[in-house]
Amino acid sequence: MQIEVDNEILAAVIDAHFGVKHKISLNSEKKNITEAIFVPQNKCNSKILNSVTLDTYGIINKSKLFTREPITGEQILYLINDISYPSKTNSPDIKIETTNYRNFYKFEINDIKHKYCSSIFTNLKLKKINIVFPNDNTIHFFSENLSLLKKYVKKIANRKIQESDLIKIKVPTNLSILYANKNSKDISIKNKSYLGICFELVNLLSLNMLDEKSTYNSSNNNNYYINILFFNFYNFFPKFISLLVFKFLLRFNKCYIFSNQVLEINNNFNKQNNYFSNIIDDNQYPSYLSKGTFFPNIKLKNKKHIHDLLKNDDTYILSDKYKLKNTINVILLSEISNKNTYQISKSSYDYLNLDKCYYIVDNHGLITTVDIVDNIGITNVLDSNLKYSDNKQSSIDNFYATGYEPSLPKLKLPKIWPFKSKI
Repeated sequence: MQIEVDNEILAAVIDAHFGVKHKISLNSEKKNITEAIFVPQNKCNSKILNSVTLDTYGIINKSKLFTREPITGEQILYLINDISYPSKTNSPDIKIETTNYRNFYKFEINDIKHKYCSSIFTNLKLKKINIVFPNDNTIHFFSENLSLLKKYVKKIANRKIQESDLIKIKVPTNLSILYANKNSKDISIKNKSYLGICFELVNLLSLNMLDEKSTYNSSNNNNYYINILFFNFYNFFPKFISLLVFKFLLRFNKCYIFSNQVLEINNNFNKQNNYFSNIIDDNQYPSYLSKGTFFPNIKLKNKKHIHDLLKNDDTYILSDKYKLKNTINVILLSEISNKNTYQISKSSYDYLNLDKCYYIVDNHGLITTVDIVDNIGITNVLDSNLKYSDNKQSSIDNFYATGYEPSLPKLKLPKIWPFKSKI
């Protein structure tokens, strides 16, 4: 398949997701720079791009490291792309045009020793900066705010830089996908940071490119607005108060949700223009996953991944302990090897909480429904042959009436005669 793009970031994102299955051509002026992008680990299929798995993140509080936590949720890959793509070809199958973009600045330091290898740092402001430590002597800075980037380079590396020292990157935020049959669709990016835009680009392109019928868009979840309030007032809080508020948000939103929100890797995806998660419903279901997010591409014991089994829009994923009637597309998961089930590790089984939850996903792995098994009438296979253990309940259920004729109850009226005078 021939794919034509007009931006090197787009070329790197598509190459990372689709690997060598598609031929990518570039309809733009070539630059002799190395592209660096962030992608979800389970969305990277390229075997030729150099990658670093980021396993921790830190939040910078003004001039010091505020906190350092492991990355939760989707693991982040930092890809280095130095491939030179050919010029545009005639009659591509898919053509992607950038209709709007944001300018970001990148600065590299390759001769500094540090102890933060495989980490990414960010800040708690609306003006974001992403600082990556791909190895033990390299630091990469990304921000669209020039003064903010200079400030953090000075604080972390004690270096003064000029604008001429920076690499300018045009990152797409609005795209048009054009197909050879003249169909087209428009998508927009809502994230603001370099990390967040790259992440959202990968997910939206993976959903939209090969699906001509449906247009997928992204939206922020309910935690976004809570965090925006905190970020707006963050600069006015003294340090000891901001730490208390930070700890409160970690507990209020759950640690992994707040972490993903800070890193901007938590978008919801849907075929509609907007999708909002209901926090009341989410708290009802004992699952870490929610509608609009991707089902994890869990590795099965037969060396396949669960996304390889998804072929239809409505695939039910549930435990083999339950039996579902009148449904064709069902994936049964189990901790042990079984004839009609797929075996997964105990940790994956517990993470999905399959004893209580089931999931419905589309062919992209996007979750369309999360619910508890009691709400769909699923019967537990283990319970089908169970007998009563309560003798009293058993006698009530097995009651047989012999020589009994039904009749209306006789009413006893109160005695109201003779009347007594009130005088």
